[in-house]
Amino acid sequence: MPIHMNWAELDPPILHYTIVEPWAWEEFQTAIEESRHMIEACQFTHVDMVIDWSNARKIPNSTVSQMGNLFRRGEGRSRHIQGRFVVVGAPGFARLIFETLVKVYPKMSQRVLFTKSVDEAFAFLRRLESRPQ
Repeated sequence: MPIHMNWAELDPPILHYTIVEPWAWEEFQTAIEESRHMIEACQFTHVDMVIDWSNARKIPNSTVSQMGNLFRRGEGRSRHIQGRFVVVGAPGFARLIFETLVKVYPKMSQRVLFTKSVDEAFAFLRRLESRPQ
């Protein structure tokens, strides 16, 4: 499967997705569903996700509708997807769609972040976790 997913860290819990060409939205949906089951099995109340697009310059057809569906579901998600989504190296068109959807779904604006590298994404999430609440 060209979408790889694993636990990058457990404290704080971070799921790391790597998208490699060629890929299809069905594969992304499968990875999301698998991660939902993993998160529920671990009973975390907060999980951040790093989605690394840096190895995928092309995006499949129906990207606007697929990403819109993800945002709609993300806005109303239960406890297990209350974390942040850090998008790494998204192709220009995909990033434009992300940025537009954040405006359409304002509840997601604090949860969707962009970085240039995976290392930067993890460092950013660690800094956020270390801040006093």
